[in-house]
Amino acid sequence: MPTCPPLSLSYASIPVKPAGSADVIFHWLFPFSSPGSNGPDPKKWQQVDQLLKKDQTASAGKLVDELYRAARQRQDTPEYLRALLYKLRLLEAKEENADVKSIALVEADLKTAKFPARPILHSLLAQLYAQYYDAHRYELYDRTVAAPNAADASAADIQTWDAARLGSAVVQHFRASLQDEPQRQQKLLLNALGYAVTGGTAEGRQLRPTLYDLLAHRAMEGLGNDELYLTTPAVQFELQDPTLFGPATDFARLPLVAPAADSLNGQFHALQALQQLTAFRLTDAANPAALADVTLKRLLFVHQHAVVPDKDVLYRAALAREAVALERLPISTEFLVAQAQSLELTEPAQAREIALQAEKRFPKSRGAQMAQALRQRIEAVQVSFTAEEVVLPSQPWLLKLQVRNAPKLYAKAYRVSNAYNVRLSEPGSVSEPYNFEKLFAQALAKKPVAAWEMSLAGPEDYRPHSVQQAGKPLPLGFYLIVVSTAEENPTRERKGLVTTRSFISVSELSYVQRNEDRARQTQLLLAHRQSGSPLPAVKVLPLFQYYDAKARTTKQRRGPAMLTDADGQVRIPMLAGESSNTRLSGIFLTRAMTLYWLKISTATIMGQDVQKRRSRHTAVPFSTPTAPSTGPAKPYTSRAF
Repeated sequence: MPTCPPLSLSYASIPVKPAGSADVIFHWLFPFSSPGSNGPDPKKWQQVDQLLKKDQTASAGKLVDELYRAARQRQDTPEYLRALLYKLRLLEAKEENADVKSIALVEADLKTAKFPARPILHSLLAQLYAQYYDAHRYELYDRTVAAPNAADASAADIQTWDAARLGSAVVQHFRASLQDEPQRQQKLLLNALGYAVTGGTAEGRQLRPTLYDLLAHRAMEGLGNDELYLTTPAVQFELQDPTLFGPATDFARLPLVAPAADSLNGQFHALQALQQLTAFRLTDAANPAALADVTLKRLLFVHQHAVVPDKDVLYRAALAREAVALERLPISTEFLVAQAQSLELTEPAQAREIALQAEKRFPKSRGAQMAQALRQRIEAVQVSFTAEEVVLPSQPWLLKLQVRNAPKLYAKAYRVSNAYNVRLSEPGSVSEPYNFEKLFAQALAKKPVAAWEMSLAGPEDYRPHSVQQAGKPLPLGFYLIVVSTAEENPTRERKGLVTTRSFISVSELSYVQRNEDRARQTQLLLAHRQSGSPLPAVKVLPLFQYYDAKARTTKQRRGPAMLTDADGQVRIPMLAGESSNTRLSGIFLTRAMTLYWLKISTATIMGQDVQKRRSRHTAVPFSTPTAPSTGPAKPYTSRAF
């Protein structure tokens, strides 16, 4: 759960298009803001922005270099940071290997940097190294780990480093950002950095009042990335002490020691940064919210990584303790939200009550807004269902529902014509973006063949439930089944409406298919779905699709009609004179004045000998894996429709 948006250092937005994926390289630490009239040279900065808007990066770069050198000379930290970040952005826009050159530039500046720029550069370098690692991770995974060789001139080139060395650089610079005159950082209010500080709310400024707060929070987030630490020594640092969930005073005194072989363990260094910041916040009794913010971040981190028995119980108890201790502060609502989140899946009713408590405590707080979103998520109605793809006519069928917070549902069955299914199978019929209401407007405009109400009364526990209901018997045909919380107009989108849908086919027929590639034909066996008896004298009318090279489009044509024999079998040959790219796309079946449409959805090419293997048909709109009780077995693929 994220804590309050913090203050950040910023630089002016630069209207250039970065060459690579590093265009968000400083978004974490330095969100965009316009310099306006701030700083000693506002007119020059405006000129820089104007040049960049015209894509005149070379001219803009000269001005930025001038501003950069002047700011370094007079030790103007806000102006220097702005100029440095512009230079880095220009590198991204103009140079190959901009990430490598950016790191080299900041490393060079770090050697002569003064406070307060120096700890900021350490934090920025840690971020640059981490983002270089992220951008090149797949190269690093295959790179052999080698000990650094001081005599090797190429060893300084980060492009030759392995993952462990890059991870070490991230750790070292984040740690250095906090170890660089920490007492001065703790006394330096971010407001003293002037226009270099921007963004955030009043609450965020209260939670990150000093440079030390800002850099410590950055270090905790960066060091918590477990991907940076690939070494797995036999003895590892683990979060095993229940005191990690204790009050801030107890946590601040807890000894933290990592095994020598696991000195780069990210969890250890992140926890150490949390402990150092907690100790600092304990000295400022006038700002309990800032301490509470650190405590919440610590509890979240420890719960995620701890290997303590019953850590969920310890976590919730710690959140409840802090919510009571801080009940007069708005930030206490965020502890309630974290507690509710931990219960959302297992005890949703209890989580909802805690969320309501947070909403009522400080209605305008950020925690109350988060609690409201959580409560609405718990109260949300959810409906889904599954059914057999093919059911028998004039018989009830099984409807399996997954529901939450829906005591009553309404179901409707709309008939979809065979002619419409054929139109959907025609080339180009699905070229437009999918629009359910538009595609099935004709079927939905008619009166449903069947409609029924389903009562699902049960406990108001906000949990999902599996329910089985009987669907109404339906005559032969293909149907769109709509299940909704509304009895009328279930497919019309509106607030509070939940509707789900699926398709079923009602049929007495099943079929078995075999593709005979050498003979360039498809063999079908038709049988009754319930008895398995072969069905003779069924009229079969095939449809073929082929590519017209002259028209540069796919077309469709009908083949000759035929009847199944006494054994319910029929062979559908390749059309005479057609090319090898013709495929069987669908079949009309007529029996006892009832028309069936069988869609062949796989690209079964007629006229090709595909390494003597049988083409398998696996997706039919009316299909189910039920095979007839008679007929050949292995050589066939069986389906019902």
